[in-house]
Amino acid sequence: MTKLQLYVRNKFKTQEKFAKSVGINRTMAHNYLTGKTPMTLDFAIIIADKLGCEIQDIHDFVSQEAKP
Repeated sequence: MTKLQLYVRNKFKTQEKFAKSVGINRTMAHNYLTGKTPMTLDFAIIIADKLGCEIQDIHDFVSQEAKP
């Protein structure tokens, strides 16, 4: 599980609830949260707003997962 997934789970409890809150389906939410689908800046801003964090936090979560 990625750090971003843990953060989302802590705030929303399920990916489905998170997905509904940002206007996407659960599969797309999973793909964004696991890094299967690259996140656009616009979507990262929406996520940061819903999670109540800074855009830099989203970037940090995603970039930490990408490190070898």
